[in-house]
Amino acid sequence: MRIVVVGCGAMGKGAAYDLATSPEVESLLLVDQDERRAQSLAAWLDKPSVEARTKLELADADAVALAAPWPATRAVVEACVEAGVPVTSITRPPDEDVPWLERVGGRVLLPLGLEPGLTELLARRLAETVDSVEEIHVRCGGIPVRPEPPLAYKAVFGGGSLPIGLKPTHEIANGELRAVERFSGLESMDVAGVGRLEAYHDGLPPWIASDPVIGRARTVTQKTIRWPGFAETVGVLGRLGLLAETPIAVDGAEVVPKRVVEEVLAPHVRLEPGDEDLVVLQATARGRSGETASARALIRSDRETGLTAMARATGFVLGAGARLLARGEVEGTGWLQPQQAISSAQLDDLLRDLRERGLAVELS
Repeated sequence: MRIVVVGCGAMGKGAAYDLATSPEVESLLLVDQDERRAQSLAAWLDKPSVEARTKLELADADAVALAAPWPATRAVVEACVEAGVPVTSITRPPDEDVPWLERVGGRVLLPLGLEPGLTELLARRLAETVDSVEEIHVRCGGIPVRPEPPLAYKAVFGGGSLPIGLKPTHEIANGELRAVERFSGLESMDVAGVGRLEAYHDGLPPWIASDPVIGRARTVTQKTIRWPGFAETVGVLGRLGLLAETPIAVDGAEVVPKRVVEEVLAPHVRLEPGDEDLVVLQATARGRSGETASARALIRSDRETGLTAMARATGFVLGAGARLLARGEVEGTGWLQPQQAISSAQLDDLLRDLRERGLAVELS
């Protein structure tokens, strides 16, 4: 099979490694607007079957794997649909583009990374395991192994971007979807081998309420995991107006407070050589009878390849999705939500592939 990877940043690197080392993949095309980044990734993979380009080429492609911001993702999706090439992506669409996705043709499998993606697949598996699911709780996040002030956080997605926007998120409470403040619902959690962490409301997409299995639960929460203190610090910045995205006048120039804060903090959260990260994932479901089912994973960076834990977890899932599409094993057309389009047997195969690569998800 011939796969195209669009986006050669940290997550694209993980997907490219997964695909380049898969015996199924005969050739791999890396596409990035930054030619040096694409060429550097190709040189790192060091395989004659890998090429690098700055322009998307879909001729003879069996599937496309996308690891890019949403505007670029939408443009590539449109090109793939027109060319009749199935495509998968790690990127969650903004709520305002969901109606467009619901009308799109072709075969578009997204979002499929760690979160969203694997978390929803596991949530549905757990919900199907218990009798008459009542509650589903997902906790997932990437943290540095060695937390350092001021945020005890590293930008593992690359680019120095910070997850500090005050965007609304959601939960399902008493069977109803409702908006909640990001960074609210703070809770402490102890993780064996790691220590005390915290989790806050973040990431539950509103369309999950219409999922025929997950949406039956009366309570559904999805929270992001960080070292203690992150949510409180970001909350203070927000209350001071420092995360506002409306420009203000400063000495005759218009500036966006959030962008200033991001630029100031970027050197403190940039992932430096030698830094290691950790992905923590916990999900539970409870049925009406009190029966519970759970999924847990603790994923570490790989010193041999240099891939971060987040790149491995996100990129390897994306690569698995691209291979499923290339084999023609994903049924349906249009926008395919992974937890609905990927069968239980296919999820078993994906989890087995992850385990063979050292990313074990324990189900109980």
